[in-house]
Order: sequence, then structure tokens, then C-alpha cells
Amino acid sequence: MARFIVVSRRIMLGILIMLFTAGIFIAACGNHRAVRGQKAGSVIQTLYPVSVSSHLQPPSDTDEFFVDYRIDREVKRSRQIELLQEIAVTATTSDSIRTQAQEKVINLVSQTEKEAMVENLLRAKGFRDAVVAIEDQGVTVIVPGKVTPEVTATVTALVYHSLGMAQEQVMILGRE
Repeated sequence: MARFIVVSRRIMLGILIMLFTAGIFIAACGNHRAVRGQKAGSVIQTLYPVSVSSHLQPPSDTDEFFVDYRIDREVKRSRQIELLQEIAVTATTSDSIRTQAQEKVINLVSQTEKEAMVENLLRAKGFRDAVVAIEDQGVTVIVPGKVTPEVTATVTALVYHSLGMAQEQVMILGRE
């Protein structure tokens, strides 16, 4: 009976992770739809204009960096969570290690939610796409195009207001 519960939990977690990954992929692809009546290569106007620079250009079909990064990140996190859950359910695991493993799973899920939230806020702010990686020492944000002072100010303000990270803890990289 216990083995069935462990297997069903793994299956449910796998399904949840796949649904989450699919949701991110669909959201990423959904933001790349062309606006009717506009020519390819034209700038798409947003509700929150940042500036008319390279990060607002229509997406390149060949540049799949952002989607690939998210998929790779989710695969790695899924493996981490699976290993931590195996540690937590093993009969020989001590209570303190079981608790630590469960806390790490909760932290990974929370980190994933925060990264997705900031990525969505950046898209709402006018960025074509973005990848956010929360680490112990700070946050790394990758945006399309060049990183201008205006982009730096926008991204750091958004990260500060949503995560509480100071400007010194935010690294912004441009993907050209």
C-alpha cells in the first residue's frame, strides 16, 4: 500500500510539473503572435511602453533560447524534486533529513513560482520575452536585445518590487 502511495505521488508530481512546463511554453508562444494588419518586422505597441529598442522587435523564429532555457530549467528542477522526494520517503532517512528534503522541495516550488511571476511581469512591461533565475546570491535576468540604462532601471525596479532584491543583487544580461 505504501509503495502505491509513493508511486502515485510521483506520478501526480510528474503530471503537475509537465502541466506547469506546458503552461510556461504556451504562455511564451502565445506572446509571440503577430498583430493583425502589421507588417513583419514592425514594432508591436504595448500598453506599457518601455522604449522602442531591440527588445520590442518581433521575435525571431530561429531564436528559441528563452523557451529552451525554461524547458531545461524545468527538467533539472523536476529531477531535483524527484531525488528529494525519494530521500524523504526512504525508510532509513532520519526525521531531520526528511524535514530538510521536504523544505527544499517547498523552496524549489516557491522559487519556480517567483521566477514565472517576474517573467510574466517583464512581458507585461513590454519585453518580448525574459528569463529569470533566482539564486542564493541574487537574481539573474536575461532579456532580448541590448541592456540600456533604461532597461536596467525597469528590470531592477520590477525585481525590487516583486522580490525585494536590491539593485546590487540583480544581474541583467542581454540576448542578441
